[in-house]
Amino acid sequence: MALRGEHVTRLGPLDRLLVALFVPVWLACFGLSLHAAIQHTGYPSVLISASPEPDGYPFLVSFVPAFPGEDSGLRIGDRLLRVGEQDLRGRRQVALYEQFARRRGDGGTIPVLFERGGEIRETELVVGSFRIYWARVAASAVFAFTALMLLLRAPTTAMVRVFAQTYMSVALLLACTFAGSAVVTYASIVVHVAALALAAPLSVWGALMFPHGKPPESLLARRGPLAFALLGPLDASRFYELPFSRGVGTWGMAVGALVLLVLLLVIVTRTYRRSDPLGRRQLRWFLYGLYLAISLPLGTGLLAALDVRFVSLLVASLAGLALIPLFLVISIARYNLFDIDRLISSTASFSIIGIALLFGLIAGVPGVARAVSLPIGIEPTTAQIALSLALAVVLVPLHFLLRPRIERAFFGDHWALDQAFETLLEGLSGCADPAALTRLAGDRLDELLRPESCVIYARVGQSFAPVYVRGRAIPPVFDVASPLVSTLKRRRALAAERFTRPRSRVELSPFDRAALQTLGVP
Repeated sequence: MALRGEHVTRLGPLDRLLVALFVPVWLACFGLSLHAAIQHTGYPSVLISASPEPDGYPFLVSFVPAFPGEDSGLRIGDRLLRVGEQDLRGRRQVALYEQFARRRGDGGTIPVLFERGGEIRETELVVGSFRIYWARVAASAVFAFTALMLLLRAPTTAMVRVFAQTYMSVALLLACTFAGSAVVTYASIVVHVAALALAAPLSVWGALMFPHGKPPESLLARRGPLAFALLGPLDASRFYELPFSRGVGTWGMAVGALVLLVLLLVIVTRTYRRSDPLGRRQLRWFLYGLYLAISLPLGTGLLAALDVRFVSLLVASLAGLALIPLFLVISIARYNLFDIDRLISSTASFSIIGIALLFGLIAGVPGVARAVSLPIGIEPTTAQIALSLALAVVLVPLHFLLRPRIERAFFGDHWALDQAFETLLEGLSGCADPAALTRLAGDRLDELLRPESCVIYARVGQSFAPVYVRGRAIPPVFDVASPLVSTLKRRRALAAERFTRPRSRVELSPFDRAALQTLGVP
């Protein structure tokens, strides 16, 4: 994995210390979270807020949407006196985590003593389960593995170091879904706060450095992102009411996350406009992966907003976040893997068609099915299935009309180049002899790609000689037994910078290497 324009250093003492600290801490968190998911460790199905009086009882503020707590008979504002064996005088949400964690969240219940209007009552609450967070544990493993690979296998540049540290923090954040005794529960809170407090500023520094790899120079860019460390305690306050109140945590996290998102978008947009074609290609790869990673959570989040039964699906969809580190590696080391412009335009086309299909299935098909089922004498369900299939048959083929238009609108140069190559192929098929074919191919390639040098070789006896030359290159003649010719027969295409390095796996003769350097091919 190579980066452009950076000084490569070896893994330093601080990096080794970071790996030595991260691995055991992450393994402990990962093991506890995995155990909590497998064992169905209990999860609170309600949220409480501490009483204004130091020795007062907390009151109920919300039910956790993923678990059916409303059927317990509790109401918002009820004062909770006891949950399980725990008296809640002067206690906060953390007490519920400790008590619920002692039970299995597989349909079990926990006794609750509460007060409403001066009357003390008893009921039972359904115990939720940490199993809902299994997808986060899987995503955490991908982030941790990628972080270690970046530090241990990639050149240890400033940008690689920042991204590795970011992914370490995210891996810990995704693996803090566990609870148990007071020590274990507070350990999860500490990891939650510290991981997010580190991940937020690091993500800003990473955005400032990608893809050129240059550390930020201004004082504001170097120190300003530290303000986002406050997101750690704010986010923890939303769940545990520590160290701030739940109201402060909820509103503060909403505003802080929005500011962070807008800032990242501004940085990426500014970098994209100032980048060269290669830098833009790398950015498009990373943004494509980011889109794939968040599109499913956004979709399931919309469903969860319409129906709380989809909350579990929303949490499971967070496994898609694992695509982010994978696409970062592709954007750095394998950005020429596929045609990213074609991938983006195809994905955009299918996304538009998918949204239209989903909207039609939810909003239009049921009503139309009810209207047409009675006159023709069929069941509404049958009519709905038939209409859904008809809608899919109409919408899906639109991809072949929509994709070229999206590509032309957003990637005009790419689209024009594709059209020019199609015209070139048609012209080559009409050439009368090899000389005309070579001349047409060379002229059009030189016109389309505008290279510094363009040379076409053909076999003449026992050697390959240039038959078309444009540019400043002085092309040599290559013997048919040349290592370069043999290599090209096996691999068909080579990037000169990869096989002219001293440690290249492609063995070429000194003459071949010198000839390639003379040609100046990149």
